[in-house]
Amino acid sequence: MAYQTFEPYIKDDFIALPGDAIAFANAYKDIYERFQQTGNPTLSFSPRMTECTHGVGKVREGEVTELSWYNAIARKGSMTPLAKKYVTETAHHDHYRDMTIFATDRKIFPQLASYPTQGREGIRIGEVFMHELAKGYPLQGNIYTDPWVHVSFPKDLRKSMYSSALEIAS
Repeated sequence: MAYQTFEPYIKDDFIALPGDAIAFANAYKDIYERFQQTGNPTLSFSPRMTECTHGVGKVREGEVTELSWYNAIARKGSMTPLAKKYVTETAHHDHYRDMTIFATDRKIFPQLASYPTQGREGIRIGEVFMHELAKGYPLQGNIYTDPWVHVSFPKDLRKSMYSSALEIAS
């Protein structure tokens, strides 16, 4: 998990994003504004669930109430022992896809330091949030409904924001 290595360079609030997701500017603006209002880490979620390789969650009145891996991901075998505790068999109509875009501040670094980062036990940021939520740590969620592109497979390089908008509309 590379986020731990950022600590010496982060001086204040920050927005983190994966290298495989591209969204319009309001995805970042909205989570940052919500983070500023609440002081709690804020994650961005999408109603688009196709080829879901990120976590899934439920958001009620702006608060994340559930965060887990959808079983389709679990079957691919890339789960850490900690992550195996957080698997949902079915993504229901009220689940949203975690875009792994989040806003927070330096207070996250002591929490990150308690998780393994390398080897078979290495953990991903989504798993940290799953575990912290289960321990009662408050997380905020923002539902992003505009088009975005997730490049997780070679065929995804052919996607565009327009094709993403069509997926959302259908």
